[in-house]
Amino acid sequence: MDKCANQFDQAAIAETDPRAAAVLLPCALPCALPPARSDGPRHFDFVDSLRGLAILGVILLHCSLLVPNLAPPIQAIGMAGHYGVQLFFIVSAFTLFSSLQSRTRVDRMPLAAFYTRRFFRIAPLFYLAAIFYTAQNFNAANTYGPTSVHPWEFIATLLFVHGWHPSSVNLVVPGGWSIGAEFMFYLCIPIIFRNLKSLRSALWLTLIATVAAWIITPIAYHLVYDGHYSSSWQPQIKQFVYWSFPFQFPVFCMGFVLYFLMQRRVKHELAIGWLGTIGFVGAVSLFLMLAFQKVPHGAPKWVLHASQFLRADPKLPNVLHDMSFAVGFVALACLLAHRPVGLLVNRVTRFIGTVSFSAYIWHFWILKHAVRPLARHIHLHIGSLHTDAALQFALLLALTILLTMPASALSHWLIELPGQNIGKALISRMGWGKPAVKPLRPPAPPIVAGALNPAAG
Repeated sequence: MDKCANQFDQAAIAETDPRAAAVLLPCALPCALPPARSDGPRHFDFVDSLRGLAILGVILLHCSLLVPNLAPPIQAIGMAGHYGVQLFFIVSAFTLFSSLQSRTRVDRMPLAAFYTRRFFRIAPLFYLAAIFYTAQNFNAANTYGPTSVHPWEFIATLLFVHGWHPSSVNLVVPGGWSIGAEFMFYLCIPIIFRNLKSLRSALWLTLIATVAAWIITPIAYHLVYDGHYSSSWQPQIKQFVYWSFPFQFPVFCMGFVLYFLMQRRVKHELAIGWLGTIGFVGAVSLFLMLAFQKVPHGAPKWVLHASQFLRADPKLPNVLHDMSFAVGFVALACLLAHRPVGLLVNRVTRFIGTVSFSAYIWHFWILKHAVRPLARHIHLHIGSLHTDAALQFALLLALTILLTMPASALSHWLIELPGQNIGKALISRMGWGKPAVKPLRPPAPPIVAGALNPAAG
């Protein structure tokens, strides 16, 4: 661990001091940080693996929802898979901050280049999925909310503003709510990047965003639901509040915390303000304890009142649940950055992470139209009801992963990469990106005595 941390420092020093690069880079952080690419930010293997774990969690969730009679522990593990989206958000914030840090110094028009890269990273595949799922009428079986797509909902989805209305938030593309939240985050991050300069400021922003989301959640729910929708829409309104960008923004902020934790200069901040950091962690721990745990008998009245206050309305989503997972994800990312555990950071998880966007988009269709019909023909009657359900769940999960990953690789190669290349070509054509480096003129040949005077000698 110490060796890897020392190598992380060496890589950071070499990046800022060219004179030290020749000495330090050959031994700098082979376990976490490969050498920087000349055309962009550093690429982190552990980040790809985290994306892979995130999409596996999402698939785990959707498979568990299709199997009744699962034992409570397995059901709980499956339901926890939905926090894979929050892991995506944290990784996104971290990588975008890293990208802005490296590209802002070299791009001619950083803002235009940034938004062009982001648009062509998301839009080509997302637009194709919107057309595909609308033609399939994929959401016709909704148990609540809209069952057909109106033109305005389709247009709102193409404009990435579908997350601001209950009927369009997740209608056109399944799972599209997270893409809407991600795109709203894109609009905010250049301003945040310009003003967020330290771990302390990132922690303060996270705390403020968390408290704000916790306070706003019941207000937003009642403003949207009361007097505007019938009772059949109540579950959809609850999901809408949870899926909204303001509710998810604190999770994105944890990506900023991860970014500053990974910087070399954070050591000095922690050395100076370690008491403040421990106080922050202690406050968050107390917050979570009061929110989730039963108050011990005989506890002071203020503890009882605080617990009741923090629990808020149990019928509504609680941002503290997401933030507790977010804290754990940041800790996991720090661990994998300094010591990549082979079980989690390997070729398989990196590959899955590379194609994770395509896997997220297409696994819904594969699970519904390919895996479920196939699984119906396989009858498992081996043991108890819970045992048969667990085997059915394992079968669904394995089939979904095995069918999704090749399709996602094909989608990544045929749709995502060409779309990204169009964005790069546009940036180059408009002159928004990194200036072209002129080749150095070769040195003039040495003047040989007598060369200027052929008659000499």
